[in-house]
Amino acid sequence: MKIIKIGLGVLAAGVLISTSFAAMMVYNLQLPNSTLEFNVNSTLHEIEGKVTAFSVKPFSFDFDKPLLRDPLEVTFPVHAMVTGMKARDAAMYKTFEADHYPNIVYKAAAVQCSSETAERLNCTVPGDLTIRDKTLPVLLHTVIERHGSTLHARGNAKLSLKAFDLHPPSVMGFIKVFDEVTVSFDTGWAPAPFTDPSAKDSHKVL
Repeated sequence: MKIIKIGLGVLAAGVLISTSFAAMMVYNLQLPNSTLEFNVNSTLHEIEGKVTAFSVKPFSFDFDKPLLRDPLEVTFPVHAMVTGMKARDAAMYKTFEADHYPNIVYKAAAVQCSSETAERLNCTVPGDLTIRDKTLPVLLHTVIERHGSTLHARGNAKLSLKAFDLHPPSVMGFIKVFDEVTVSFDTGWAPAPFTDPSAKDSHKVL
């Protein structure tokens, strides 16, 4: 009987360790450590901007699979995009018709990764971007690295304003903004238990 009890004890301990280890392999996005920026060229110079507020519905990522445990959805207000020049920002908001279409939304349900090393993934994230009333596929390219108990991801995507039926704005009538926009992000994850996709509250950065 003692042997059976010891065997069951070892089995229970093994299950507990395996469960804890599995939980550590799932990571939640930590938005306070995240940035979202955009760059576009013009006839005068390169324009750099950032998004000052955005939200992400709760989701988690399994580095060792690798896979998204639940869909990714990022939303940010058009008025949260700033470039450091009020006249330029006003032209941008007008182009995006911010008063009628206040938010931009990106959704993705899967991730495709290859392992460069045991601690580094090269990934593409096929998703859909909605600007105004038009939704188009947009592919994110990202590198995800594991540093101890945390993950760090950085990447970018390129999109065409004209593809979304947006006319590149001009500033003061003579500075012309080009069509292609590069969106870049830099973010981190921390280990966490599996996220309930039905959770109502979104992670936010303001």
